[in-house]
Amino acid sequence: MIYGSGARVCLYIYWKRSRLNYIGKSTIFNLPVGSKRPIAFLLLFTGFLAFAGARGMAQTLQGVKDTAHTGSVNAANGAVKTLKAPPDSTGASIAGKKKMSRGKQRKDKTAELPDTTRSKTRHRLTTEYYEPAMQPSGAGYSPGKVPHGIDTGLDNFEVYTDQYTLGNTGSPVVPLIFQGQPDPLGFFYGNQYLGTSFCNDSSIKYYNSRAPYLGFLYVSDPKIQEFFDMWYTQNIGRKLNVSFGFRRIRDEGFYTNQGTNLNQVTLTGNYHSRHYVAFANFIYDVFELHQNGGIAADSDFFNPNYSNRQAMPVNLNSAIYMMRQMSFHLKQYFLFGYRRTDSAEKKPRFYLSHSITLSRQSIAYSDPGPLDSLFYHNPYFNSGLLTYDSLHISQIINDVSIGSMNPASPFLHWQAGITNQWAHIIIPGHVDSIFSLNIVHACLYDTGKYLYRVQGSGIAEGRSLTGDFQGSAQIGFAPDSLHTFWLKGSNSSEHPAFIYNEYYGNNFQWQNNFNKTGMSSLALIYNDAKWKLNFMIQATDISNMTYFGANQMPAQYSKPVQVLAAQFGKVFSVGKWGWKTVEIYQYVPDSAPLHVPQFVSVNSIYYQNYLFHRHLLMRMGVDVYFNTAFYADGYMPVYNQYYLQNETKIGNYACIDPFISFRIKTFRLFLKFENAGAGLLQPNLFYGYADNYPINDMVMRFGLSWDFWN
Repeated sequence: MIYGSGARVCLYIYWKRSRLNYIGKSTIFNLPVGSKRPIAFLLLFTGFLAFAGARGMAQTLQGVKDTAHTGSVNAANGAVKTLKAPPDSTGASIAGKKKMSRGKQRKDKTAELPDTTRSKTRHRLTTEYYEPAMQPSGAGYSPGKVPHGIDTGLDNFEVYTDQYTLGNTGSPVVPLIFQGQPDPLGFFYGNQYLGTSFCNDSSIKYYNSRAPYLGFLYVSDPKIQEFFDMWYTQNIGRKLNVSFGFRRIRDEGFYTNQGTNLNQVTLTGNYHSRHYVAFANFIYDVFELHQNGGIAADSDFFNPNYSNRQAMPVNLNSAIYMMRQMSFHLKQYFLFGYRRTDSAEKKPRFYLSHSITLSRQSIAYSDPGPLDSLFYHNPYFNSGLLTYDSLHISQIINDVSIGSMNPASPFLHWQAGITNQWAHIIIPGHVDSIFSLNIVHACLYDTGKYLYRVQGSGIAEGRSLTGDFQGSAQIGFAPDSLHTFWLKGSNSSEHPAFIYNEYYGNNFQWQNNFNKTGMSSLALIYNDAKWKLNFMIQATDISNMTYFGANQMPAQYSKPVQVLAAQFGKVFSVGKWGWKTVEIYQYVPDSAPLHVPQFVSVNSIYYQNYLFHRHLLMRMGVDVYFNTAFYADGYMPVYNQYYLQNETKIGNYACIDPFISFRIKTFRLFLKFENAGAGLLQPNLFYGYADNYPINDMVMRFGLSWDFWN
């Protein structure tokens, strides 16, 4: 059992802290008078360090006590045997090395100490899965997100949220990197740019745990920001697992009316038996984003009179974007066609699967006014006094598929099915539309040494969307488990997302009938797990591209757009030093309605070492984000989309985040200075990723994570 009562103490402290009231003003950390936030900050920080340090010191003293009685080889081996040390990398336990010479044992005395860092950073007591990995073994093709143990390492521990946003934690993500992927087939309202703030069916985690497991991540700073992520799971019997998750993001921001408040509750369950497999999730989100429309003028950013960012003029002082969404997803597999193999084990040959997704989403944008005529278009209602735009989307998606498992021919796996999508969209007073679609899909693939995958899907019946399709083919070669080569090609033709064709609000209205958008791409991908290297080069051709123009209205580009993208990733290690780098190159013609930086660089340089007789793992370093200057998109908060602008270039700024992090067993802690070079290293550069939306100035944040098993 690991710190069972500690989890309850941590959750109680967080609950008490969330109930604190803020009254008046204070000169300490710019906090209100009477605020207990600095006290809670220091108590929580000091308490965890004291407990972790005391426990580490106790184990160190115990180790010294045990190894002090090494007057003979037998006494030393007896002490090690009492510690029940796990097997080392050669497969033999430390206690089993009785036949080593006395000199060799003296050399390895440090290794005989109770070392908290000898345990792997991925704990197999609890395994986590994404949906593709939940399907039965041999049923379907699920590259990428394979099951793995709970990660308690320090890799990217300090990177807890998206970097490329409008500047505040939880704010919409800026599309800085070209993805080269078509929209989902079927009814699709439009991109919400939520990033990793909310999990969905593809990013939610399922678990299998041999013991009850609780974990949490808490991040805060002195400027009224908190990020809290908690998850709990346990098995009920041998076949059923349930889990609960809660995420809260709250950040007041540096600028007026910039606050974010996000809350999400998730429930998951999965069941496995010989003939039946099922997994389900329930997600409930509440998203509140205060919209300031960006700062009123870029020149204000460099004005010394606005060193207090709250005093800087913004475009909107009271606007709010609200979103509530709720969804339920269930997928189940029925396994049949068992046959006896040479090993006398029965394995199924086929599966029949069914999935159902029920979802409802409500979005509202409100501004109590008076409305700024320089920011908004001419109002269609309310004579410019106020704005309240809303829409509601309900969906029911059913899919029935059949496929092969453990086929007679190991080189031919197949699956096919049909999906029915029913969607109802309501824009009060203007739109009340129902879409009912039938999508057929099929796939042939192999997962052996020589890889291939051919798949296609199309809308056979579905109002105006009939005829939309997506198809792809890829071949690959995997000489071993550490190296893979892929050559991928894809082609699609789809109607644009719903938001490009119809929108009705107080300040914006349009109704279009755009042509289908076509996208073709060819990519070469290489992954090398041994050398921690990956490389990708992709060429994409887009026809009839839809976008939001400089007038903040949707448009369609009649000429083809060619995009060339290359990405290189590598982890370098020299002794105790490490360097992780991702370098991205993107080429888009200047005349195309797509603006992305030509170069994007993400780097992490760090030093890592063990302290206190290897009880504590420490990593200190710096994360650096850089992109070349480009005409960054503007952002329209009314309908939550990005639009082109051709007046202001943003970039050539290095965002530098120094950090230090620690790990003791399953307890981790980091201290980080985000954007530490703000106004110092490059004082004359605007730092941000969208026009008129600067990212935050330098801020110190600390985070801690702890995992508990009982």
